[in-house]
Order: sequence, then structure tokens, then C-alpha cells
Amino acid sequence: MSERPAPDFTLKTLEGDSLQLSSLKGRTVLLNFWATWCTPCLQEMPLLAQLHREWEARGVTVLGISLDHGDTEIITHYTKRLAIPYPILLGSEAIATVYKVVALPATYVINADGMITNHIIGLVNIEELEATLDTQLRLQVP
Repeated sequence: MSERPAPDFTLKTLEGDSLQLSSLKGRTVLLNFWATWCTPCLQEMPLLAQLHREWEARGVTVLGISLDHGDTEIITHYTKRLAIPYPILLGSEAIATVYKVVALPATYVINADGMITNHIIGLVNIEELEATLDTQLRLQVP
């Protein structure tokens, strides 16, 4: 995949705060689109949670964007049940369209310069993803 700029956005977190993607410039961002009705999404979230815990100190931020519609109670239920430690943002059809999400889960690796360097459709392979992140971090200019 050729690199392209990650479209900037500002979305609400489950807690009601606003988070802007461009505020994370300088960090590698793992952007994961998911929904509570997507079984593979729920299967991979604990893997992403573990990745978040292991890689956050190295400059990687995991963000989940829920594409559920309506009440946030069910989203909160799943994120608490799965003990998700990374921010969950409330997405929309518009953000899914901008990112060209065609299936869930969909994960984007965004480098420190705000460029999408990798796009994974379906369940992530954690070993491959960690290798990608490792390469990405080594390429970053301090």
C-alpha cells in the first residue's frame, strides 16, 4: 500500500471528551474500526489491549473507533467486559467513508508524520503487526 495522509478528525470519547487525531502527531497510531455486533472485532480487542499495554511507552497509541449507532451503553458494556485500556471513540458513517472502511474490523497504522502506512482488513495478526510497528519505530527520526 502506498502511503497517504491520514484524514484528521475530532471525535468524542465514551467519556464525552473530544480527541483530535492530529494531536497525536509524533506518535505511531493504531486506528481500529470495530462494532459490538462484529464477532471478529470483539475477538481481536483483547489482543489490541495487550499490544497497547506493551507498546504505549514506545510511542504507539491504540485508538478504537466504534461504528455502532445509537446508545453508548452497549459500547461501554463491551469495553468494560473486555477491559479495554485504550480510548474508544464514537465513530460515524462519515468517518468510515473518509477512511474507506469496507469491512470490520479495519485497522490502520499511522506513522509519526500522520501518514497511513498499513491497512489491515479483518483480524490482525499480532506478530505481523508488532513487526510492522517495530519497523515503523526504527524508521522514525528522533
